[in-house]
Amino acid sequence: MITKLAAYKKLGISSKSLSTVPQITPLLTDIMSGLKKRGLPTDPYHYLDASSDLEARGLMMVYKQSWKQVREALPLEAFCVAAGVDPNRILDSLVKVIERVKALKSAVNLSVSQPEIVDTNIEAAMDIDNGYHDRRLHMQVSGLMPMPKGSRTVVNVQTSATSSSFPTQAMVIPAPAPEQTVRRLSERLHAVKGTLPAPVDAILVDEE
Repeated sequence: MITKLAAYKKLGISSKSLSTVPQITPLLTDIMSGLKKRGLPTDPYHYLDASSDLEARGLMMVYKQSWKQVREALPLEAFCVAAGVDPNRILDSLVKVIERVKALKSAVNLSVSQPEIVDTNIEAAMDIDNGYHDRRLHMQVSGLMPMPKGSRTVVNVQTSATSSSFPTQAMVIPAPAPEQTVRRLSERLHAVKGTLPAPVDAILVDEE
């Protein structure tokens, strides 16, 4: 075994230097405890080794070059100081890798279980008495029946002409067809002509 003082000296830093950086070990303990309940690895360096962030790569280089006794004796913050990186950036890199691992695990589980789910769905659909919904779902997924349309929500917005404290919403009115516009103009022109007075014939008077 190696003492912490000797481990700090071997790593090339002092124990006082840890007080100058954020302490993320308590957060790591909580995170790893949650991963343990889900059956995932609980070694933070396991995830940091899969990170492509430059800070994580620099920390892992220092970590892998250290003696095994030094790695077992010192916390992660010590290697952050030795690598010259912010522990909070390392924590962000760790969380990103964990999220990616969980997403990949879920995708793999879904892909692996898909044949069994399909077989179970077909078996349930073949139940003459109780498989109506399963048969309909199976036919919709396979394309034999159209998928149901999504629900539609209509929102009516009413504005008051006397209200000046709230902005009014512009209303979009579609233009009428060209044939309707020409017909209305023709009818209006005939109506105007019908209201005009009849023309009076000019009478010429010879001046004496």
